[in-house]
Parts: sequence; C-alpha cells; structure tokens
Amino acid sequence: MQTPTWNRELFTQTFQRLTAETDLTYTDLAKLGGTSQATMSRWANGEVKPNHDPLRRFVDAFTSKFPKLGELGAALLAAAGYGEGYTPPGRPDDVEEIRQAAARIEDRTRRARVETIIDRTLADLEEDRVRRLRALREVIGLAEDDER
Repeated sequence: MQTPTWNRELFTQTFQRLTAETDLTYTDLAKLGGTSQATMSRWANGEVKPNHDPLRRFVDAFTSKFPKLGELGAALLAAAGYGEGYTPPGRPDDVEEIRQAAARIEDRTRRARVETIIDRTLADLEEDRVRRLRALREVIGLAEDDER
C-alpha cells in the first residue's frame, strides 16, 4: 500500500504558524488532540509523518477551539498528504432548514430580525471562507498564481 506523500517542510512551517498564532505549548496541543506531548513534538519538528486519523482528530479539535484559524488545520492535512476539501466539524450544511424554521416565527418583527441575522451570518461565513482559502493558498504557495 502506498502512503500519501507529505511535504515535511510545509508541514513544519504550518505547525510553527499554528503554535505562534495560539501561543499553545506542545503539551497544550497534545491535550487538545488527545495525543502525547512527545508525539506532538515529533509532528511539529517533522520527525514523523502523522497518521491520518490522529492528525484529523487533532485538526478537528483545533478547529473547534480556534475556528478563525481553521485554514491552518486544512493546511496541515494537505501538507501531510491527506488531500484537500477539509470541512470543519459542526458546520451548518443545510441553510434552508434554518430559513424554514425562521419562517415559522409568527411575530413579524422578530422573524425579520432573525432573517437579518441569518443573512449577516451567511455573509460572515462566506467572507471567512474566502479569507481562509486565501490564507491556505498562501501557506501552500499558490498566492503567486492569483497575480497572473
């Protein structure tokens, strides 16, 4: 069985950004991801390529705790060779269900406020998605493609 390739240098750079932006120690990160401090240190230093499941558990926990840094988790997975398309846990996938629930609110003023909040939240999510993708492209070196 062929193991996915990993970009050790990119992985360690991304891990350094992760620790720099959170000020968490390897011990803190290990607790967050349910692994040992020694394992976290080996990952951070590029001594070993993380297995998919432990890394995914760590990224899910990290993204839940630091949602604004979710692009770093996605970048770690990509640098480890586990592909793209990471979706953080707990993201609402069915906006229509939320809109239908809001439509059932009888009080017009309250319903209008809720619909405004939904629209604002969706706009914020889209802005955040664009920002995260831009940061991810920067982390993996695709930013220069945008300038062409």
